[in-house]
Amino acid sequence: MAIEEVKLLRKRAETFLKHAKEALNNEFDFACFLSEQSAQLFIKSIMLELTGEIPKLHRERELLYLLGKTVVEIEEPILKFIEKNKEKLRMLDEAYITLRYTLFTI
Repeated sequence: MAIEEVKLLRKRAETFLKHAKEALNNEFDFACFLSEQSAQLFIKSIMLELTGEIPKLHRERELLYLLGKTVVEIEEPILKFIEKNKEKLRMLDEAYITLRYTLFTI
């Protein structure tokens, strides 16, 4: 496993989150997109650290589900998190896709 690659993904996730917070007040659509990118990279960094591979998935729900299957001890809490936050996760997925192509609205 390339620890440097894990660190790089986490740094990028932190940078996306920082910019998302800055965009919250006046560019909500970009804040959503940047938040999605942050979450995606952070989960992928965990998967890389645990498995040595970066998943070829982009949706947070799928990434979280895969993480739960990878670390069985946290599968149940992750499934509960996904269920509790499914609408928020759906909006993150939508931000990832629609910001580039259409008008993104909440």
